[in-house]
Amino acid sequence: MDKNIICVSDKKKLIRKIGVFILSILSICLIYGMNNALAQEIVYEEIEVDIPVGEEYNAGKIISNALKKAQEDRNKYYKVIISPQEGKEVTEYYLRKQIQIYSNTWLFVDDNNGQTPIVFNKCHEYAMVTAENRDYETLGYDGFKNIKIEGGIWNGKTAYENGEYFQNAGFNHFRFAHGKNLELKNLKIINNNNAHHVQVAGIDGFYVSGCTFDGYNRMSKSYKEAIQIDILSSETVFGSADKYDDTPMINVDIHDNMFRNVDRGVGTHSATVGVYHKNIKIYRNTFENIDDYAIVMM
Repeated sequence: MDKNIICVSDKKKLIRKIGVFILSILSICLIYGMNNALAQEIVYEEIEVDIPVGEEYNAGKIISNALKKAQEDRNKYYKVIISPQEGKEVTEYYLRKQIQIYSNTWLFVDDNNGQTPIVFNKCHEYAMVTAENRDYETLGYDGFKNIKIEGGIWNGKTAYENGEYFQNAGFNHFRFAHGKNLELKNLKIINNNNAHHVQVAGIDGFYVSGCTFDGYNRMSKSYKEAIQIDILSSETVFGSADKYDDTPMINVDIHDNMFRNVDRGVGTHSATVGVYHKNIKIYRNTFENIDDYAIVMM
């Protein structure tokens, strides 16, 4: 009788062990499959931007035309590459028009990690770079998606051919609203005039790393942030937006950047009652010669 009891007990233990083993194998397969899927990199179709010597003042038009090619198939991903001009230690391009970038686009400035600098000089009164939202009745985060801008020196204070400096009352270097997944990496954004180096509102997934924000000319009594994090609440807060629907910023990661010679580093000076930004991470940044707050949130 005791032997039968022991035999039944051993069978139960064996079945339990087999069950645990099968579950372990299934778990390993599931994890491997997920990791393998995550490891699959996005395949980009490359578009080389050719700006010949002598066409530096037409760079804005040439770059915009290259970016428009990225609209041809909305299901593809495009890497638009801007290279230095051959034989130049520093390449300078002049932007006489605003650059619009489209979904699923990586604008890559191939400056050899800053060893062969490429400077983009602003020669108009609007933001230097913004995103195109195809549906202007878009609400929430369903505007642009998957945009990455990497490299380059983006200069807000520039000279025309006659040597006179072009300035207006105020401008944002980079300006984006209503979208998902925007990354700014290894940019040098310099010499802003009375506004923000970067202004963003209503974006799910905003990532900034390895960037330098340097130089600010304040023309009013109010202090401005180099990176302004906004809610899409009104024309006063974020002018000329596609739609005002109180969409906040969520999933923001700003790290390993330099903020120098600016009013404020990161933050916001506006708020909407009952609406809050969520999951904001700001860490490992350096702040030098800041006139007011390094970080301020509302």
